[in-house]
Amino acid sequence: MATSEAVHTGDTPPALPSGSWLLPLSRAVIAAVVALVITFSSDHSPQLGLTAFAAYALIEGLIQLIWGARNVPVRFGRGATRAQGAVGVVAGIAALVILLTSPAAHLIGLLGLIAGWALISGVLELVGGLRARGRLGIARDWIAVGAFTLLLAVAVLLVRPDYVHNFGGDGKTPPGVLNASIMTVGLFGAYAAIVAAYQAIAALSLKWAPAAKVVPAVSVSKGD
Repeated sequence: MATSEAVHTGDTPPALPSGSWLLPLSRAVIAAVVALVITFSSDHSPQLGLTAFAAYALIEGLIQLIWGARNVPVRFGRGATRAQGAVGVVAGIAALVILLTSPAAHLIGLLGLIAGWALISGVLELVGGLRARGRLGIARDWIAVGAFTLLLAVAVLLVRPDYVHNFGGDGKTPPGVLNASIMTVGLFGAYAAIVAAYQAIAALSLKWAPAAKVVPAVSVSKGD
């Protein structure tokens, strides 16, 4: 009896859905918008920080929860992608609630939400990248973004809520102040800029990646 079999070569990663490159591209766009808003804003208050973080976490979370879960293979981190999306949605909603209802908690809420979200999201993305390492080309970008997200968590955790440093005013440098809010919003803006670059590179890499090689079907005769 003759049978036909198609075999994937062992040295090429499995093919992702054709639209998979749009997932990192959409994440790059939202990160770039947030980075630009923070960079060109002179207001680095907790209110701006909560607004920017809420928009970023909520939109990116929905993208990962709905779109990303359909384009990531089950065995290569679909569960982690869904969990990461859910964490982003919850964190974004929490930021909006604090922003609208608790003015006195804006700074503490900003520090706590960014640090907590970055810690959980970073671990999930890093684990997903490590699981897919060597099997999906995009895995290295997941690992890089996960590592940067964890670094953001560590950096924000090191910021003291009561930190205030006055500088200038000596006739040579205009007077200014550096406080916890300015540091945290600046850190988040820098993180968003780095993530935007990495996600854009990941999107282009996926779009231009060669398709997985498949050995043509071969007829094999088997004796009765």
